[in-house]
Amino acid sequence: MHNKLVYYTLNKLMIKIVFLGTPSFVESIREVIQKNFELIENIKNADLIVVASYGKILSKEELSIPKYGGVNIHPSALPKFRGSSPIQAQILQGVKESSITFIKMDEEVDHGPILKVIPFKIKDDDTFESTAHRAFKKASYALPEIINEYVQGKIKSIEQDHSKAT
Repeated sequence: MHNKLVYYTLNKLMIKIVFLGTPSFVESIREVIQKNFELIENIKNADLIVVASYGKILSKEELSIPKYGGVNIHPSALPKFRGSSPIQAQILQGVKESSITFIKMDEEVDHGPILKVIPFKIKDDDTFESTAHRAFKKASYALPEIINEYVQGKIKSIEQDHSKAT
């Protein structure tokens, strides 16, 4: 067995996507976008922004430029563990059953309505790096279908229970 990621291509929609993600553990997200959609550099020409572990908060104005706004991939079961270190917080608290949450972005951090939740486990011997790589790799497998359903209006978003945010 080899570790090369295998992606499937759906009926390819010509969606122009700007991907914003900083660390190497989100590389699988960039790869799947490049394989299934049109990956571009300029937000002014984008149909959608996809964000995964990006250090900057996008403004309401920036999110309003692309036709479909922005989708954030967050490695926790939102609204719990909002913010910049959800994996570390979960490991410190001994969380074993977690989720990757795909949300429609708004101007607040990890605040927007939920589009899709995919469960994943945190193992006893996991570190931040191993958990991050596994979570975002799992997210990359689901991403093409989620984007296609989202832009076609087939996903019903669910508002987060903001009283449970941490």
